Order: sequence, then structure tokens, then C-alpha cells
Amino acid sequence: MPPVRAVFFEENSCLRLHDIQETCAFGSNAQGLERTVFGGTSQADDLTSQVTDAFFRGWGIVGPSENPSMEDFNAAMYTLSQFIAYQHQMGVPEWDAA
Repeated sequence: MPPVRAVFFEENSCLRLHDIQETCAFGSNAQGLERTVFGGTSQADDLTSQVTDAFFRGWGIVGPSENPSMEDFNAAMYTLSQFIAYQHQMGVPEWDAA
């Protein structure tokens, strides 16, 4: 079986596995505010906007008597699938000497 090459197209949040299929990030087709920035109320498609203080805190943003929202689940899965797609595209991430 030939190796699979992956190319990530950030403008539409999709990962293209050449000769197999195109796979988009989880929740990339969310309508309206079904997917917001994790812990927030705004929506953004770029990966940089997804990584917030709330994202680093994780489910600690949810009170002990509360349930996590669908929007936050979609945001977390969207961000993680974007990171996975990036790894498929770049392999070992670029070195930042700064």
C-alpha cells in the first residue's frame, strides 16, 4: 500500500488525505453558535483564537453543579482535531529558535 500524504487547508478546516478522502475538523460545519471559542461566546475558525486561558484550564471552567455546554464540547473537539490535522500536515512541528 502506498504511503498516505496529508495536506491541511486551513481556510476550510479540512485535511486532505490524498488518494483516500478529505476529512474536516470536528464541528467545522457547525451552524450559528453551535461551536464557540472554548469558554466563550464568540465563534472563530482560526486555531490561534481557539487557544485561550479557558482552553488551558479545561473543564475547570465548569462549576461543580453545572454541565459542560455543547458549544464547549464542540470547541474542544474542533481545536484538538485542528491540532491533529496540523500534525498530519507537518509531521514534526517546525523548530522555533526564538
